[in-house]
Amino acid sequence: MRVARLAVVDALGEDHPAYENVRLVVSELVTNAVRHGPQNGRVALCIRREESDFYIEVADDGTEHSRPTLHVPSLDEFDDPAEGGRGLWTVHSLSLGRWGFREHGGLRGLVVWACVPANPHRP
Repeated sequence: MRVARLAVVDALGEDHPAYENVRLVVSELVTNAVRHGPQNGRVALCIRREESDFYIEVADDGTEHSRPTLHVPSLDEFDDPAEGGRGLWTVHSLSLGRWGFREHGGLRGLVVWACVPANPHRP
């Protein structure tokens, strides 16, 4: 995870207005790739600026059961201090619903992507 955080600093700089949002999205996507991908599998991260967004891709070797599924938390779950199950909802929220996934490198490889606004304060 340290390498992923350093990649965000290199791509944006800590003073960029979108830094925290991009950092959170990268953290969630990389964590999911490590947690749900094959043990000792490869994970690749790409962050690039595209017009008014940062486009983030996280690729892994995938597994048979590693397809992301959005879970919309209930009001009770927002008050629950237990962690887990909200990562993709965080990505969905910070990307304004602009995220998805596609297969790569055969039947199991997976790329999860998200577009995060470069200026999160713009209406």
